[in-house]
Amino acid sequence: MLGSLTIVVAHHMYSMPPYPYLATDYGTQLSLFTHHMWIGGFLIVGDAVHAAIFMVRDYDPTTRYNDLLDRVLRHRDAIISHLNWVCIFLGFHSFGLYIHNDTMSALGRPQDMFSDTAIQLQPVFAQWIQNTHALAPNTTAPGATTSTSLTWGGGDLVAVGGKVALLLIPLGTADFLVHHIHAFTIHVTVLILLKGVLFARSSRLIPDKANLGFRFPCDGPGRGGTCQVSAWNHVFLGLFWMYNAISVVIFHFSWKMQSDVWGTISDQWVNTDAAFHRETGTAATAIIVRDWQEKIITGTTTRFTTILAITAEAQAYREALILIKNLQIGNCIIETDCLPLVQAIKAITPIADADAIIRDILQLLDEAPDVGATWTPRKGNKVAHQLAALAAGNELRRQWIFDPPNQIRNTIRIEAGFAILQQNQRMHKQVKGVYQLSRAPIREWAT
Repeated sequence: MLGSLTIVVAHHMYSMPPYPYLATDYGTQLSLFTHHMWIGGFLIVGDAVHAAIFMVRDYDPTTRYNDLLDRVLRHRDAIISHLNWVCIFLGFHSFGLYIHNDTMSALGRPQDMFSDTAIQLQPVFAQWIQNTHALAPNTTAPGATTSTSLTWGGGDLVAVGGKVALLLIPLGTADFLVHHIHAFTIHVTVLILLKGVLFARSSRLIPDKANLGFRFPCDGPGRGGTCQVSAWNHVFLGLFWMYNAISVVIFHFSWKMQSDVWGTISDQWVNTDAAFHRETGTAATAIIVRDWQEKIITGTTTRFTTILAITAEAQAYREALILIKNLQIGNCIIETDCLPLVQAIKAITPIADADAIIRDILQLLDEAPDVGATWTPRKGNKVAHQLAALAAGNELRRQWIFDPPNQIRNTIRIEAGFAILQQNQRMHKQVKGVYQLSRAPIREWAT
């Protein structure tokens, strides 16, 4: 029980941090998680050790007839055999998915891999739990003002001192795959430790274990091979599988948090979007550069021909990176409302229909480590969207930056209203004024 609670504490240290500046001290966060996970793992193995010692030293079958423990011992063969096939099933399927991905990657077939940009295996049940907790203040917990943690979602990110403190932790195909690896390693650890406890006193091969004690040496091939039979041997092997399980968890946590959650708030924002007319094959891109207050500084549009919408979106993103490089803009975030494109960039997995362009994007990002990618809903990207649509229809005059048309002015007001709505939601979730807002309150035209 104590080991399980320690692991629960490890997960609460980053999802419900007790101090605001603890949330942005990423080294401390990773150290605390690693510390509590290891301590929890050793405590769980220690529970099995003491249970096995109890079975050998203190358990008396003559006085414990037909109670719960006696019934479990009488069903130990069924329990262990069921755990055995569950572990085999999990092992073959979880690692089989990774073997498939490695094979497809080696064959140069990224479109046939299991990923968010190819064959998706979305964790729909976990996403449902996440959404349920995020929507709890308005549904199952009407008296609550906010969800138990912003990692469930339901709010914008929270930053302290320019660093991300809390943010929705997105779940996708990669999380689905690695969590099944977690299930496999945990089930195997439980199988070994539980087998050591249930068979601590006797087994078909060695019926006199109770007389031999908690640990005893094997006698080689004398009875068909007796290695890994004592309770202590089970603890020894279970300890290795606990180490295996915790190592995968720590690797997953450090990689996930550094790639999807932790980071700094940018000084510049660049919005991109593309419009595509399938009938004519005409497409246009729109790029808007904003300062740290999200006032529009400049922008550009381009018309070209293509056959796919995703290609146009990728082209807009590449042009934004080139513009950032030419203007020597540092520490900025590129926003787009094309989620598959952002997922492909973050996963470093090109989309087959825009493979060459995305490879150019990844190369440009390698040359600009201070530039990041993020997704924004269409409501937060309306200006770029409308500019791209006007440019595709050849309805946008060249000097729109200095004197925007009326429809663009109206869109700016609508987008500002959406930003104000997000601002109000963040203010509602702000904790006693300690957390700083991550974004400027209003998007407005530079005057």
